[in-house]
Amino acid sequence: MRALAVPHAGRGSLVRTDAGKLAAVYNPKCDDGFAMFCEQVGRVPLERAPDGRLRQAASVITEDSAVAARKALVTSETMRDPSVALGGDRTYYLVGTLDGYGYHKPDGGVKLWRSSDLKQWDEVGFIWKWEGMGYDFGKNIAELWAPEIMWSARDKTYYLAFSVMEKGVGGKTWLYRSRTGKPEGPYENVTKSFFVKGIDGFPFEDDDGLYFLWGGGSIAKLNAARSGFEGPVRQLVDIDGDHVGYEGNGLIKANGVYFLTGAEWHGPLRTHGTYDMMYGTSKSLFGPYTQRRMGAPHGGHGTAFRDKQGRHWYTMFGNDPTAPWRMHFGLVPIDIGDAESIGVPRIDAARD
Repeated sequence: MRALAVPHAGRGSLVRTDAGKLAAVYNPKCDDGFAMFCEQVGRVPLERAPDGRLRQAASVITEDSAVAARKALVTSETMRDPSVALGGDRTYYLVGTLDGYGYHKPDGGVKLWRSSDLKQWDEVGFIWKWEGMGYDFGKNIAELWAPEIMWSARDKTYYLAFSVMEKGVGGKTWLYRSRTGKPEGPYENVTKSFFVKGIDGFPFEDDDGLYFLWGGGSIAKLNAARSGFEGPVRQLVDIDGDHVGYEGNGLIKANGVYFLTGAEWHGPLRTHGTYDMMYGTSKSLFGPYTQRRMGAPHGGHGTAFRDKQGRHWYTMFGNDPTAPWRMHFGLVPIDIGDAESIGVPRIDAARD
């Protein structure tokens, strides 16, 4: 079965060095905007990954992007699907999928970290633990996935969305609200049970109210009580009618332009390629969005946010075997193009 060994190393072959080691010799095309060079010949040493596959040596960078140059920021435990929000107190808050691929009920829950500078992250502890769900999982295995934390300036409180994948049944998403207006809660369920069927819930605040995004692009406006929807559920797609990402969708708004992000696998079986951040843009929340394109290689299922200085960042955890790190939280700086000067807004991993 084919597997990715070296990103951006097309038109290549394997050679054995004088020392008996394997290396890849390659010649990338110039239409690959993330290749380190193009229409030139390069050589990269190969090594064996723990699972036995060949990959580029960890000491070598073959990718011209900020992703390749970044480092993980929280390594005390594994984390997937990280979400960062700038709170009302001007402090940054972080949550993510923990315990490998999610805590199994009744263990664990949603844990919180905080930072004042996006560099040092201090663990606060669990802010939610399998309570008030209004749903009986019976004897089914239930895994906690993809929490999102969001500060609502309109409601002056924090919202917490998370998904539970129930074996043999599928995924459902819950929405909780802080009763105290503090990020550590305590949190209460906005409904009597789960909020929507499907996974990867993402609360989003626009000028006219709060919206909820989930699945592969479903979106609806929250009602005044935040206990349900006001109006129809719509589907966000690009101009070709495709989803921008099949999971892990998020939204930001900059200079009057909406940026819809999502996660997509590029490679066989959604496991042996790259798990990338895709995006599309629109001047209307409901689109259609521009044709999807890659914004951050290896950056699938993160969230974009704006910091206190007005810069934009994207969270990343590294889900594919060629990512610079795997299953730990890190940040990637992103550049957002000016819609008036370039015609089509863009979002790119910023070159350091």
